[in-house]
Amino acid sequence: DVDFIDLYQVHWPDDETAIEETMAALDLLVRQGKVLHIGCSNFSGKQLGAAQKAAGANGGTKLISSQPRYNMLWLEPEKSLFSATKRLGVGNIVYSPLANGVLTGKYTAGRIPEGSRFSRQIAEQGSRFMQPAMLAQADQLGRIADDYSMMPAQQALAWCLRRPEVSSVIVGATKPAQLDELLPANELVISPEQLDRIEQALASQPADS
Repeated sequence: DVDFIDLYQVHWPDDETAIEETMAALDLLVRQGKVLHIGCSNFSGKQLGAAQKAAGANGGTKLISSQPRYNMLWLEPEKSLFSATKRLGVGNIVYSPLANGVLTGKYTAGRIPEGSRFSRQIAEQGSRFMQPAMLAQADQLGRIADDYSMMPAQQALAWCLRRPEVSSVIVGATKPAQLDELLPANELVISPEQLDRIEQALASQPADS
């Protein structure tokens, strides 16, 4: 049995419900002791600001976490969300830091291994990362990781974690061996030289990313 939920997050913004109503409902859950902390997922910086304003206006519970998609091939949070979370004191728990597996190096040259996520066609949201331009960038990033004795996935996670706005990353693992590969990323440091090479590789990223 679970007596309470440590962190309860709104998964997507609801355009049909006033943010004041949403925040009031979340505050009630906290006051009832059913939830300790509240957060949001997939909110823009503007939406996050509106939520915090609505909570503050009524003396309610404010959001402590934001859960955006963020990785080397998806830089959207850098445009406004990260600055908003920094200003509002909200931490980011980013999802899809490996671009649905594309940044692990297993899809080199567009090859789709048997049993992988894309081979099962369950990653509709991440299918954009299988575009030729994205795959070419992933291959280039993988070569950079190799030059610095890192696995591509380790570099991808360390790159996300280097940002002070990022509190943690969410990774999916189906085998213990995958965790053995990914967990060391928490201790890895990307050097200025390595970061410069990564940024040069990302400079060719399509404009809609």
